[in-house]
Amino acid sequence: MTDTILHVEGLQIALPADADRPYAIENLSVRIQAGRTLCIVGESGSGKSVLATTVMGLIAKGLDIRAGRIALAGEVLLDGGRYLSQLRLRTLRGTSMGMVFQEPMTALNPVHSCGEQVDELLRTHTDWPAAERRAHILAIFERVRLPEPARIYASYPHQLSGGQRQRIVIAMAIILKPRLLICDEPTTALDVTTQAEILKLIAELQAEQGSAVLFITHDMGVVAEIADDVMVMHCGKVVEQGPCEQVLSQPREAYTRMLLDSVPGMTPPAPRPAAGGTPDAFGPGRGQNLCAARLAGPRAPQHRTARRGRGCASRRDRGYRRRIGFGQVHARALHDPPDRPEYRHHPLGRRRGAEPARGPAAPAALARASGVPGPEPLAQPASARRFLHGRGRDELRYGRAKRARWPRS
Repeated sequence: MTDTILHVEGLQIALPADADRPYAIENLSVRIQAGRTLCIVGESGSGKSVLATTVMGLIAKGLDIRAGRIALAGEVLLDGGRYLSQLRLRTLRGTSMGMVFQEPMTALNPVHSCGEQVDELLRTHTDWPAAERRAHILAIFERVRLPEPARIYASYPHQLSGGQRQRIVIAMAIILKPRLLICDEPTTALDVTTQAEILKLIAELQAEQGSAVLFITHDMGVVAEIADDVMVMHCGKVVEQGPCEQVLSQPREAYTRMLLDSVPGMTPPAPRPAAGGTPDAFGPGRGQNLCAARLAGPRAPQHRTARRGRGCASRRDRGYRRRIGFGQVHARALHDPPDRPEYRHHPLGRRRGAEPARGPAAPAALARASGVPGPEPLAQPASARRFLHGRGRDELRYGRAKRARWPRS
């Protein structure tokens, strides 16, 4: 079949005066043949959804159609900025053109069951009796692979998953076999398994009914899988248009090449060599390097030099202990060897077994005496206890002068 289902010519839609650009769509022309899929790609705000709603006659308030002509299967819907009558547009929606909206939760009415909403569509466009309408709804629910169609018929939208709600919207769009199916990002926020099932379903329905599909998406992988033709839009203008193989493999415009280059690849980056010459297993990312540094353990503390050459190492270390936080005291004590003379005053610096443990360290001491290895809890030094009980906050509040009043450990 080579007949044209949708023909848009010279469409121009103006934005409000305070918008970032004058036109939402500027001089757009496109044709879609029966049995073919046209994918429209582009960044957010490029005018893709505006084109879809304009074809359906559901253009948002504030947008002004300045020029253009839209024909559906030979019937003119829009000419010179004026639509057909609203009664005729309502007749064509659902029977000749259907739309799958981007957000199924907002497209469905939360106070009506899913079966009632599909039944409303059939009551509007057909004269079938209630039993026949219910049979058609259950059949289309089974066709879109919804589990337990009778239960889905009586369920409300909030009782279904995202993929099931999306299938409900697809069922409403295709139940009357329209000539044109518009899909505005139908796989948004769906997992890859559900996305693949929905794409396969749309392709099967298109092959059965011979419909033309206008598919709006951001996913270049979806474009490569289902598209026959591709149209690239940017700021309301058509940047590039052509067959899928040509646009994806040999793009002519720089914007199209930028879109293709922004697609993340499936091959992980090669590990970069570390300072020692061995490959870095954590890759080049900054966050991964930070994780590698944390897994490597605490770093060696940077000791402050004595001011004016006064004081020995032990006094400087004792002053440093008072000025740092509780976690840094533990990190320093764990790093330094426990048998250094200047750390004998520290609970973690005492030799193991030198004196019986008291308080929180008693279980670890009993475990060592019994020969069973186990974790050794960190003791709390006196300086950290003072800091945690409020004295440290007062000292930090009123300056360094009061630190000299602390009793030495």
